[in-house]
Amino acid sequence: MDDEIIKRYARRLRLGVLIVFGAVLALVICGQFGIRIAGAPVILQPRSAGVEGIPTVGDGVLVLLAIAIYWLSAALRAIAGGDLFSRAVVRSFRQFAVWMLVMALFTAVAPMILATAAPMHGGRHRIMVLIDLRELLLVGLTLLLLLIARMFERARAIQDEMSEIV
Repeated sequence: MDDEIIKRYARRLRLGVLIVFGAVLALVICGQFGIRIAGAPVILQPRSAGVEGIPTVGDGVLVLLAIAIYWLSAALRAIAGGDLFSRAVVRSFRQFAVWMLVMALFTAVAPMILATAAPMHGGRHRIMVLIDLRELLLVGLTLLLLLIARMFERARAIQDEMSEIV
């Protein structure tokens, strides 16, 4: 693939990611504050029952996702600028993968922790261990992203070696 095509793709992907995340953020804000869109209410509903509160698990996930999107955006900006395997790209992509892993683990564990901390029913604590295959898949995919980040680091090292030889 030509470098110009990669740069253009990175610019478009960065713009698309930022637009989609902005739309999601706008919908969450509308849902939190009861703002209607075209007269229709925006309703936020957690997947896990009995773990609602202020703030919710979804709010934590959104914050962690925002951090991950920041690092992805930085990596895509550097790639669009022509740095394919630079330190900035590799570092940003690795940070993106790490924050996605943190988000995936938080998504899987936080509902169980909140359920444990909930008020007792009938004098007994109830500990619910919920395993969602989507969350396990997300953890697996983020581990794959970390592997890809390591491969980028290796590619950068090879590129540095090649530039020293010439």
